[in-house]
Amino acid sequence: MKFKYEDLSSMPLPLPSFPAALVVADSGTASRIKSTQAVAILDSRIEAGSAQNTTIVFPSRTLDALRSASFDRSQKRLLLRIAITGLNRLPIVGFDVHLTRAAPSGELKRTDPSFLGSVHLFVHEHHDDEVFQDFTIQDPTVVDSASPAVTFVPVALTQSIGTGRPNLQGSPLRITSIAVLAQDR
Repeated sequence: MKFKYEDLSSMPLPLPSFPAALVVADSGTASRIKSTQAVAILDSRIEAGSAQNTTIVFPSRTLDALRSASFDRSQKRLLLRIAITGLNRLPIVGFDVHLTRAAPSGELKRTDPSFLGSVHLFVHEHHDDEVFQDFTIQDPTVVDSASPAVTFVPVALTQSIGTGRPNLQGSPLRITSIAVLAQDR
């Protein structure tokens, strides 16, 4: 019997082991929710393809508000928030997110300091809704550089049964906005 999303020509690859965090707020924690403000927003529709890296360079004027913001950076942490949509398909390609001082010239790895995390694709209850995901920016000085860039690196989640090669023929990641946020520590 074949299920709706079953693809008999591919099988899942083991997921890599790296830390991930899930933040859940209930009514008891409402008073402890941290204040967050958007300081730079890149509001444009972008599709990150599954065959090659997709790099988005923040225009200088987009980050001017962040650079001139008058807040104590020791009291705030910076987050990169992406808004994605179109999660109504079975993903066979994941995406790692990197933040660099300029468009990268070489290969990016999860062990690089630029690695922020991976996009959560398995959010089935949202389907075509817009979903937000936050990544902590470990080195806040990156956004102060002349042309910081966000790069989405496709990662195969399945491999071909016949050849054993990673399967990178999935749908693109649909991004509706990328923002830099300042949040209370």
